[in-house]
Amino acid sequence: MNPRRLSVLLFFFTTLNFYAQSHKSLPNLNQKFSIVIHIVQDSINQNTYPDIFAQNRINQMNQIWQKIGVQFEICEINRIINYNFLNWNPIKTWDNEPLSKHIKPKHINFFITNAVFSNENYYATLNGIQMNDSIYNYCAISKYENDEIWAKMLGKYFGLYETNNISFGQELVNKSNCKTSGDLVCDTDADPNGTEIDCKYTSDHRDANNMLYQPQIDNFMSNYQSICRNRFTHGQYERMIEQIYKSNQLKF
Repeated sequence: MNPRRLSVLLFFFTTLNFYAQSHKSLPNLNQKFSIVIHIVQDSINQNTYPDIFAQNRINQMNQIWQKIGVQFEICEINRIINYNFLNWNPIKTWDNEPLSKHIKPKHINFFITNAVFSNENYYATLNGIQMNDSIYNYCAISKYENDEIWAKMLGKYFGLYETNNISFGQELVNKSNCKTSGDLVCDTDADPNGTEIDCKYTSDHRDANNMLYQPQIDNFMSNYQSICRNRFTHGQYERMIEQIYKSNQLKF
């Protein structure tokens, strides 16, 4: 059989299988995670961020994660007056004020600051849910970022990779290597990190089988415009559930 036709058939049957899997019900974890919000300010309080803004963000995250029975609750809001933290660099050592002074164990720690030196103005410890006792386990985000970036940040914290991840190799469009390549989630389509206009994919990139990519522009873990992103897939929720169970941190 022609290799391209075989690849197309494989894509068709694989897609049917993932469609069936995606209609299985997800478990309800009935899990609440405690959040500590650290708002960074300078000595003259110019980096103000009202408490209600933080609460509104968490409310939106609760709507997104309610599908698997996960909720987040702010138990403390801490204000840090230190201009060194205003422009957050995840790889810099804060010799004058170690993170351990602020990070609260057994909680998810958010640092809200002016800017974060990263591609999307946020940082999250990958799979931080399984590293809860580490002082390097936290999330940091610019006060200017929207709900979509907050969702991506928490997704990474709960073990999700970006949809265009290539650290395990490039995923093929037909999903034949989806369990070992890309973002390791099989119901997210292979993503070459192409271009989009008005939330419509415009690139003509092809994979090794000469099949056109059709990535999910609307996925929270993609790198397309944040205004386009509005969902996690069934498989991504399943991966987050798996990481939560592995973390042995239920009910913390």
